[in-house]
Amino acid sequence: MSRGAKWAVIGVITAVVLSIGASGVMITRAIGSVSTVSNLSPGQCIEDFITTEEVFFVTTADCDEPHALEVYANRPDFWGSEERPHPGMNVLFAEGEAWCADQFESFVGEPYETSPLGMWTFVPIVEGWAEGDRSVQCIVGAWDEQTLTTGTLRNSAGRESA
Repeated sequence: MSRGAKWAVIGVITAVVLSIGASGVMITRAIGSVSTVSNLSPGQCIEDFITTEEVFFVTTADCDEPHALEVYANRPDFWGSEERPHPGMNVLFAEGEAWCADQFESFVGEPYETSPLGMWTFVPIVEGWAEGDRSVQCIVGAWDEQTLTTGTLRNSAGRESA
């Protein structure tokens, strides 16, 4: 598929997902499923990110097939369920990132600070917060997001190639 055709397909998929809404609804396409990040669960593997201005979507992949990233932890109620104003992205990100870093070692088998793997933390944007999203998602993979792995990254510390 040409680069232009790929972007056209991504544009159509993004438009369809946006028309469905960011409520965690999944749609299926030939190379995987498209999901909002807030709808992911630990153990799901990710082929790629699809981003709009503020919403992150992913294409999921079978973990037995080559993939770039893996969800290693999430907590749907990280900030409770009470209705309150969005505390700001800096606050949410700092708290979420600290929690994800704490979960990293128990999943990978070595501290985040000494691991060659990267960590991504996703927290609710203002619109998601207004809809009740209080979740944090933690994702692990190679820093370049292009290096693929097959299988899980659980207990991958010390492996020749994760």
